[in-house]
Amino acid sequence: MMKFVRCGFLLLCLLLPSTAFATTVNVAVPSFSMSLVAFMAAKERGYYQQEGLDVNFVLMPAAIASRALIAGNVDFATVGGSALTASLGGAPLRLLFSSFNRSLFWLYSRPEITDVKQLKDKKVGVSSIGSGPDAMLRDLLRSHGLQGGKDVAILAVGVDSSRYASLANHLTDAVVLSTPYNFTAQDAGFRELVSFVNYDWVELQGCIVAREATLKSDPAVVDKFTLATLKGLPTSYNKDLQDDKRVLFDATDTLLLVLPAVAGALGECRFRPERMRAALSSTMMATDLADYLVRKGATFREAHGAVGQLVRESETTGRELQDLPFTSFAAAHPRFAEDVLDALSAERSVLQREVEGGTGPAAVRAQIDAAQAALAPPPTPRSTNAVA
Repeated sequence: MMKFVRCGFLLLCLLLPSTAFATTVNVAVPSFSMSLVAFMAAKERGYYQQEGLDVNFVLMPAAIASRALIAGNVDFATVGGSALTASLGGAPLRLLFSSFNRSLFWLYSRPEITDVKQLKDKKVGVSSIGSGPDAMLRDLLRSHGLQGGKDVAILAVGVDSSRYASLANHLTDAVVLSTPYNFTAQDAGFRELVSFVNYDWVELQGCIVAREATLKSDPAVVDKFTLATLKGLPTSYNKDLQDDKRVLFDATDTLLLVLPAVAGALGECRFRPERMRAALSSTMMATDLADYLVRKGATFREAHGAVGQLVRESETTGRELQDLPFTSFAAAHPRFAEDVLDALSAERSVLQREVEGGTGPAAVRAQIDAAQAALAPPPTPRSTNAVA
């Protein structure tokens, strides 16, 4: 009887779909557009399934996606701009991967609006306040002498379909759209007022953003999801990835040209350690001072502001940071303690960089040893012929 039970169980396992044993992964996405091409390719070609993942894409505005990720309602998010803003504000998020570094958004308006300046006193729809497109729109308006939120009303309308519907139903005068709704708006007779693609703005899209807690508690799922998405990247637009080859070849040619000159310069170079030490300034350790605050629990934004205040005082009074009274440090941020001067030590600053490829003494020695080993001539092979 037990043999029949075992056979039946094995047969059931074989007949069940593989997703029955897969780990469910929910991913917040702001739209189903070109920015998700790598993710869609990975899902359609079964790369996620090969890694034992059942991936579900959940559509929501970018700002809500960041909050949902922070709250643990989703496992990952693809929103780079809003997640990066939240992370700089102290949110426990990490950006692991980005498919694009340029904007894939367009600003469409009613046909009678022919210039950005004509948006004054008009309403413009974006996905959510604080998203990447919202920031780009405000920069665009500022470059045309307009202030978003004052001269131009910026409305959080939601996903692409909702934004296009608001424009089509005259609820907004212009909206920021991504593919394919930019084509829909064009066919409907709306005016392409601005193509953000042509602007030199960095906009991270098609990203993998995860919580710090997930990186620690479930690194295997993070690795599998990232690996499968990377597999989808060349599958989706492999020809675009060829554009980096020309730059790589140019960089190689330039490097081969300048290496002999650098070798000659270093060969004749003589260092004077006493003068190098005399040139040290505690203001060089401003970043270490910010790292000190972050280790004490401050956000990097707070640390950046506090250190900037101290540097300004140092420049105004003509004193080094280490010579400022402790009251100045305490006024800049309450997390400064009596050990703050240790963070301004040049020796300590260098020792903090003891990572692979870093500038710490041991790390530099390891890199020198690796370079010398790579440049060493290969050993002469021993002859195996016996001598009579």
